[in-house]
Amino acid sequence: MFRTLLNLTVSCALLLSSIAHAGIVVESTRYLYKEGAREITAQIENKDDIPYLIKSWVETPAGKAPSFMATPPLFRLEGKQQNTVRLFATSNVNAPTDRESMYYFNVMAIPPADDAKAGNAANLLI
Repeated sequence: MFRTLLNLTVSCALLLSSIAHAGIVVESTRYLYKEGAREITAQIENKDDIPYLIKSWVETPAGKAPSFMATPPLFRLEGKQQNTVRLFATSNVNAPTDRESMYYFNVMAIPPADDAKAGNAANLLI
């Protein structure tokens, strides 16, 4: 009896943990920049009905700002819409020419604040 109950609990936990919902979807997991190319484009889609504020940037695995720039870096993405982010190489690309380099393209989705939770309180600190 205990073994059956344990198997049922583990099965339910595994099934429920696999369910996920992504409001913001980035078109690809990897982008390749060929030397000399002008730009790379990345599609970002909002599958939710609510708008999101999208912040995008590129960084190295060490967390430093690389020689690439994402534009627009900050924009509002309405519900059920998509937008294109362009990744440009700046004039001073410091990547080695004899091997590939890896950079992270980060996308942060900021949902709207819930006005009911915020309240109409004014705080003053002296």
